[in-house]
Amino acid sequence: MAQSSVQLGVFTLPEIRGDGFMLRPFRPADAESLQMALDDPEVTQRLTNIPQPYTMDHAYGWIAHAAAPITQKSDRICFVIDVDGKVAGSVSFINVHFGQRNAQLSTWVAKNHWGQGLATKTVRALIEYGFTSLNLHRIFAFYVEDNEKSKKMLQRLGFVNEGVHRQEWEKEVDGVLKRFDSVHCSLLQHEWKEMMK
Repeated sequence: MAQSSVQLGVFTLPEIRGDGFMLRPFRPADAESLQMALDDPEVTQRLTNIPQPYTMDHAYGWIAHAAAPITQKSDRICFVIDVDGKVAGSVSFINVHFGQRNAQLSTWVAKNHWGQGLATKTVRALIEYGFTSLNLHRIFAFYVEDNEKSKKMLQRLGFVNEGVHRQEWEKEVDGVLKRFDSVHCSLLQHEWKEMMK
């Protein structure tokens, strides 16, 4: 269903229910829990594009951006990770190219949900949606080289390392600007299908 609606033009995101979570579109009522989650420097220190401090204006602006209708020209598809009605994180496809059937994976999880396997479960649900409903061929990702949690998660999900981009990202950590290498990896639709057998 979602695949044909993509081909027809504008489509809406589904609600995807999982074990202890739901993936759903962002809505204005999410602003407060979104702001609280992303105002934590421990959550954002290895993310490349989240401002600190993270204000309510940032939250409302992001929600308005993320809630825009999805079309074949959209380059971003964003889901809230909803746990008990609050923002527990987000999983998204960014740098989407429907013509080439490629998309980049992006995710973060609020600190009070760390260590529960939530990132792996929700990313797995997003990958399934991408390969089945959106008919993606390739999902790619990167992680900052010292982000062991992301590295292990992507390895568990079957992503294959493609190479290192040296000093690709500049990020302020503990008040100091630092440059970080990033490790790039990908998962192809046929590889995922093989894993699901």
